[in-house]
Amino acid sequence: MQSFVTGMPQNTAQVQAAANQVVIDPGGQTFSTIQAAIDSITDASHQKQYLLLVGPGIYNEKITLKEWVFIEGAGQDAHGNNTTTISAPGSSDASSTNPTVRAASNSGVTAVNIESTFTPGAIMCAALDCTG
Repeated sequence: MQSFVTGMPQNTAQVQAAANQVVIDPGGQTFSTIQAAIDSITDASHQKQYLLLVGPGIYNEKITLKEWVFIEGAGQDAHGNNTTTISAPGSSDASSTNPTVRAASNSGVTAVNIESTFTPGAIMCAALDCTG
């Protein structure tokens, strides 16, 4: 797979994730949620960067990235639409944006739709937080 984000590690193993599956490269471990895969990584660094290959599907979760951890979706369908989506409802907590994806320094996401859906009582809707 070709990376679209400068600095994103290249997937040399050409590993592919099945529908609703997350594969960690290097290592080949598989998970059913993106956050579980992120949480399993404890030694990411500039010298040891990780690429999470996220299969097609809708992942209903909020995630917080770690430094030197990158996410790559499954690519596009015949109509040019990304086949991987991370979706979570907005937050009723006015003190924080509580985004669907919270970025970290030296991290990245490519080929993924990220959405924050409105729910009754939601005060904040944020799909991506890159601050701090």
